[in-house]
Amino acid sequence: MAAEHRSSGQLAAAALAAVLGLAASAAAQGGSIDFARIHAAETSSFLDLQQERRVFEPARGTNGGGGMGSGRWITAQEQLRIAPLGAGGSGSGASARGTSLFALDLVGIAGAQFDPQELQFRQQRYREHAGYLHMNASFRIEDPVLAAQNYFLFDLGPTTRVNRPAQRLAVLPLHFGVNPWLLDVDVATGYPLYRAEFDSAGRMVSELVVTQFGNLDPNLVPRISWWAPSLQIDHYATVAEARAALPTAAIQVPQPGDLPSGFQLAEVRVVHEDLAYEPSLVTTWSDGIDELFVVATLNAQPLPLPDPVPGSRPVYALFEYQDLNTGQYQFYTNGVRHTIIARAGQLWSGGLALQLLTRSLSTN
Repeated sequence: MAAEHRSSGQLAAAALAAVLGLAASAAAQGGSIDFARIHAAETSSFLDLQQERRVFEPARGTNGGGGMGSGRWITAQEQLRIAPLGAGGSGSGASARGTSLFALDLVGIAGAQFDPQELQFRQQRYREHAGYLHMNASFRIEDPVLAAQNYFLFDLGPTTRVNRPAQRLAVLPLHFGVNPWLLDVDVATGYPLYRAEFDSAGRMVSELVVTQFGNLDPNLVPRISWWAPSLQIDHYATVAEARAALPTAAIQVPQPGDLPSGFQLAEVRVVHEDLAYEPSLVTTWSDGIDELFVVATLNAQPLPLPDPVPGSRPVYALFEYQDLNTGQYQFYTNGVRHTIIARAGQLWSGGLALQLLTRSLSTN
């Protein structure tokens, strides 16, 4: 793996040079592998895969901003099974936009030994986060048409993964503020066998590597417990329809022009907590690959702040968490807790959070 990491870093540097116009060439496009084919492979295939997910864990007590030295790389070993929607089986496995049936399970953690009870506990916790991990934590095409408008595929030549011919591609953003990716795509199926994300400095910040490639027997589909959301989710066509289904509240939703070029409203849903009446309006914004979530939770508890001095103005704050992969921002105003969740590469997401907070205070 170490040799592949060095090769990936060198290719990422070339990809970044290309997006700056130093090596751009119309002939360098991804050839027969395009966004539509990759999307079709991820949503229409019957596959049974073993894969490794490598993420950087910041050191305890840090906010993830200390760079590569302030933490460690962790490799989660997984089994992923996918099948087309409508193939049968329990669980929905899909959002309103549609994706595929999938079951993601933790096999182990590289270099760690667990007793059976501890492993079972970790596997259960992993299943609880499987939806985010599969759909949002690595490269995934949500809308191939939108992706083609906002990214460019550069063909970096043939390679081999798990003894299968593959094509190495750089996925380069056409707009500022999102990260580039490196893919090794299976020539026969169009499915990515390797995915690596790089930040604006050319550092690799995550990897997803297929280590064993196999086809899933369609006859097994009804026997598999496919992923399904654990909370009640209601989908709506517009923000106005979702607002009408909720109590009146000072909910902030990004307006046209708040997000960079290429991002569009992709999904509107209301999520209901089981144990508390804290419904959340969730809007998802996408450029076809990258996504940003704005979550407005009603009846939530205020965020911890110092008690105001008697007679002084109320205190408001924007809470921030950053690591190499994710940026999260929270603020609480007018009885609503707002959470903005973005990739760390979305350098503008903090400004969006501050803009929503400022807008919320102006309506007090």
